[in-house]
Amino acid sequence: MVLFNYLYFCFGKIHTNKRWWLINMIDFTDIILNNLVIHKVGNKMRNEGYIISNNTPQIDDIYVRETLLKYFLTPFKATPSYRFFHETDINLNEVYTYLKVAFNDSDQFCEQATNILKHLYNNSTHPHIKSGEFYMAYFSNCLINNVKVDAIGIFKSENKDTYLKILEKNKGFNVYCEKGIDIRKLDKGCIVYNMEAETGFRVDIVDSTNNEQAQYWKEKFLNLRNVEDDKFHTETYLRIYDKFCEQNYNNHNKEEKLRLKSKAISYFSNNENFDFDKFAEKVIVDREIISEFKSYKENYEYDNRIETKEAFCINPEAVQKARKNIKNTIKLDNRIEIKIKGSMEDIQFPVLEKGFDEKLKKHYYKIYFDHEQ
Repeated sequence: MVLFNYLYFCFGKIHTNKRWWLINMIDFTDIILNNLVIHKVGNKMRNEGYIISNNTPQIDDIYVRETLLKYFLTPFKATPSYRFFHETDINLNEVYTYLKVAFNDSDQFCEQATNILKHLYNNSTHPHIKSGEFYMAYFSNCLINNVKVDAIGIFKSENKDTYLKILEKNKGFNVYCEKGIDIRKLDKGCIVYNMEAETGFRVDIVDSTNNEQAQYWKEKFLNLRNVEDDKFHTETYLRIYDKFCEQNYNNHNKEEKLRLKSKAISYFSNNENFDFDKFAEKVIVDREIISEFKSYKENYEYDNRIETKEAFCINPEAVQKARKNIKNTIKLDNRIEIKIKGSMEDIQFPVLEKGFDEKLKKHYYKIYFDHEQ
C-alpha cells in the first residue's frame, strides 16, 4: 500500500469551509494533511541534542486536525516570494535537496524529515536559540493561482504559555495549570510549494523573532533568497522610497514626507505598470531630489545585493501592504500627536503649516480645515 493511502486512512481528509483559509493568491480551503512527523530539537551550542520520534502521530479527532491546520497555516498570508539558494549549485542547498527527494518519493518523507531535523540542529548555534518541537507536514490540494500543488511545511514551536484548566469533580470544581502552545503564535515556519523546483521551489516563511538570532532560520538553516518577480520589484521600490523619505524628511517638514509617501502610493495604485522616469516626474518632480533618490537607490541595491528594474508590472498585493504600513502621525514632544486618518491619497494638501515663534522660542503647526465634526 502506498504511503498516501495509508496516511489517508490514519488522518482522514482534513478540510474546512471556513473562508479564513482563503488568503490572497493562496487557497487552503480544501487542503489535506497527508503526513506529519514530530521531533524535538535543541540548541547545539548547549549540547542539548535532538529526539527523533519512532512513530507518526495518529490524529483521529477532527477538532484536533483542524486546530493543527489553523496553527500551521494561518500565519501564511501572502503569495510565496522566496526560493532556496546556493552560491554555486542549488543542489548543494541541504533543505532543498532533502525536500526534492520527499516530493518525488513519499516513502522517503520520514527519512528526509530526520535529515532536515539534523540540519536544523547543526545550525542552532546562537546562544539565544530555544529548544522546541520540530514538525514536518505534507499537504496536498494547495491552490495557488487556481493550480493545485502539493506542499511541505516545516515548523518549530519554541514558547509555551500557561493555561488554567477547570475540571468538575464531585459537584465542585478544581483549578489546574498546564503548559501548552498558543495556536495563534507560530514561532517559526516555512511552507515549500512543489512548483518551480529547478529554480529552488516557491517558499513562504514565518519567524516571530525580530533580531539577529532569527537569521539562522531564513539564512543559515533554509538559505532563502527573494524571487525577483513583479511583487519583489514593487515591494522593493516602495521600501526604498519610504526609507528615502524617512531619511530626508524625518526631522523637518514632516507634512512634506507624508505628502511624498502619499503620492508614491497613489502612483502605484493608479498604474498597472511602473516606469522609473514617469514615477520620478510625477511623484518626486524636483530634479535635484530625483538625483538624490537615484544615488540612494543605487547604494541600497549595493548594500543589499539586489538589482531593481526600471520598468515592471505593478503588484497590487504589495501596494496594499505598503499602504497599511504608512504611519500618518506626527508626534510632538508634549504628548500631542497630529494624526491624519483615512487614505492619504484623499487629503488635499496643504493641511498643515509649520513655523517657529520667535517670542516663545517654540515650533508650531497650523492646521487648515473646512469645518469641525
